[in-house]
Amino acid sequence: MRSPQTAPLSSIAEIAVGLQTSADKIYIFQPIEETETTYRFKYKNNIYEVEKAICKPCLYDLSLELFDTVASNAKIIFPYIIQGGKAEVFSEQHFQTNFPLTWGYLNEHKDILVKRSINGSKEPKWYQYGRSQSLTRFHDTPKLIWPVLSTKPGYVFDANNLQFTGGGNGPYYSLFAKSSYSLHYILGILSHPVIEAMVKSGASEFRGAYYSHGKQFIENLPIRLIDFNNKSEVTLYKEIIKAVNGLIETKQASKGIHITSERRVLQRKMNLLWNLLISKVNLLYGLSDEDIREIEADELLNSDINED
Repeated sequence: MRSPQTAPLSSIAEIAVGLQTSADKIYIFQPIEETETTYRFKYKNNIYEVEKAICKPCLYDLSLELFDTVASNAKIIFPYIIQGGKAEVFSEQHFQTNFPLTWGYLNEHKDILVKRSINGSKEPKWYQYGRSQSLTRFHDTPKLIWPVLSTKPGYVFDANNLQFTGGGNGPYYSLFAKSSYSLHYILGILSHPVIEAMVKSGASEFRGAYYSHGKQFIENLPIRLIDFNNKSEVTLYKEIIKAVNGLIETKQASKGIHITSERRVLQRKMNLLWNLLISKVNLLYGLSDEDIREIEADELLNSDINED
């Protein structure tokens, strides 16, 4: 599949790890109540309240599946101001004045926070994150997110600035476009069974048939370049994007349907869109039926795309 018409994934997209607080259980919470301006949550049998304005939507221990429409299931305290593409940690005065509830909460756990190793700052504040990685990457930038350990592709599209934590071993990775290529196009390519077979063949394996989708195992995947002066290639490019959009929309629509007959209709639509996507990627890469048969043992082509 590698040819002069392909380029490594890392050449057209930036692959990034998550935030690293070095104290996720303190910074990340799941609200049990909320007011117009605050969240309440439980931590170590105590109820705390923090200001909404210092929190960002976050993924925390959430399973992701291919083409899901992902929503936050937690909040993360984010004591930074983002300006000019840079993140600056709050001054103590700004923090105490504008976010007194959160200041009080973190102070209750200061004895834990001060023991962390804080890198990336000449004069670290005890309440800043343990590392400065990815502080600005998730700000107003669409991205793909996926679980590092999985038994199949789990890429999802996010345009809602969702935050997540993690390093090289996950739990999640993300990808940002650094070229003119649509993220939905990249998502369509990454979802293809042959591409996934390439990931699996080179990845570290873990218990329970899980294998890694870490940066080192996906950064060199061959992404088909498009000659935008070639009408047939542009047509395939647009059809792949359209199929991916259709899969995302149809899968989301099926989540709220409980009538069996209606779910079957949407499942058939999902399968048709999936087969269409596969056929378009096959054409783009010049994959033959024989190529596909070689990986059918993985059952990635034969299973319903929306199976539980």
